[in-house]
Parts: sequence; structure tokens; C-alpha cells
Amino acid sequence: MISFAHFGNGITVYDTSFDYKNDHIIVAHISPNREVKYRKHQDCSYKLTELNKLKIEQYAKTENPSVSYTQQDLKVFLSEV
Repeated sequence: MISFAHFGNGITVYDTSFDYKNDHIIVAHISPNREVKYRKHQDCSYKLTELNKLKIEQYAKTENPSVSYTQQDLKVFLSEV
């Protein structure tokens, strides 16, 4: 299951259905400019599915998340959709 989180610089994308070294595996990062960069994991058996790639690309194009629940006026991405 793909999940999205804001840790200060864009959005971190991780997969909660795959554990790697006792943690969920980070699969991509979406920059404040909505640019997606995928992580390669050559030292484990994880493979990002095409469906999950589409979910990540769609999130980057269409979502407009806030920095936090208490800071609704501050947005993560520099441009709104």
C-alpha cells in the first residue's frame, strides 16, 4: 500500500506492505516543484508496480497537501493545481 508523508521538503512516498530493515521502504520523493524521483533498491527484492507508479504520478499532478493539519494555509507544493 502506497502512503504519502510530508517531512519538511516535499512528499516522501513509502510502501507499507513491504518492510526493509525493519521499516517501510521509501519508493519515491515528490519535490516542492512536483517532480517525482524514484528510488532504486538493488539490495532487496522490492519492485514498484506500474499501478503504484500511476498513483504517485497522479498525486504529484493533482493533490495540494498542507504542511500540517494545524497549518492548512501553508502548502507543500509551490504551485497549485
